[in-house]
Amino acid sequence: MIRVTWIVLGLTLLCASGLSFARPAANGEARTLATTPAAAALQNSDVAIIVNPRNATQDVSFANLRKYFMAERSQWPDGTKIVVTMRQPAGQTDRAAVLRSVYGWNEDYYRTYFRQGRFNESIQDVPKELNTVYAMIQFVHYTPGAIGYVRADQVDTAKVSVLRVDGRRPGDDGYRIK
Repeated sequence: MIRVTWIVLGLTLLCASGLSFARPAANGEARTLATTPAAAALQNSDVAIIVNPRNATQDVSFANLRKYFMAERSQWPDGTKIVVTMRQPAGQTDRAAVLRSVYGWNEDYYRTYFRQGRFNESIQDVPKELNTVYAMIQFVHYTPGAIGYVRADQVDTAKVSVLRVDGRRPGDDGYRIK
């Protein structure tokens, strides 16, 4: 019991000092722990758009981002095929944020849009749906042209790049994907 108390005290002091550290989550997802209440609130509300690290695009307009996610554009400026990924299951907070912020839709309209697009052949590729943050990061890391999203505090910058939207990154004033 005394040992646990000292460990908790030590971790509390590390967090209070402004240091951050990473730990694997129970399900294998890498996370960065926030060190202050303000940082935690910021990180939990912003959703980072992530791309394959070899993607030459570092900044997109919000209008183009929406076109990518809606399958209205099928290639990056360098000609690489765009592969959109979404989190599954429905109801994930980051998925809801992307549906609301990027698409401007709810879950039902999203499903209807892609179902009809496939039926009438106006959309060739629907977004690939992945179950976990870890799967999202791994898929984007290994798939040229992939684009997806995770909460800002879940980004693994060793594996993926964070795309700026209208010149802003998660945490910047005016960042639109929350």
